Amino acid sequence: KRIQSITDAISKHRKAIKELKQQKRVAQQELNALGDPMSRLPLELSSLIFKKCVPLDLDDLKPDPLTAPMLLMRICRSWTQIALATPSLWTCIHVN
Repeated sequence: KRIQSITDAISKHRKAIKELKQQKRVAQQELNALGDPMSRLPLELSSLIFKKCVPLDLDDLKPDPLTAPMLLMRICRSWTQIALATPSLWTCIHVN
């Protein structure tokens, strides 16, 4: 009975830790958003800014992780969401 009681307490604490970790993730995301001016802009404006970052003279067909739009997705989760929510970033491939 004592071992079962301890096991139950451990399970209860693990569940509480899991919930606290989730709350911490949410709080960290909210804190990050406060420091990110892009996250405060309407999606239409941030999308327009992202579109201006895409080079017009791409050298090859492969997406380059060091140039927009791929680079924009490497900054943070918020920027990834903006980039993925902007279909016009992904509709054109320039071939030389």
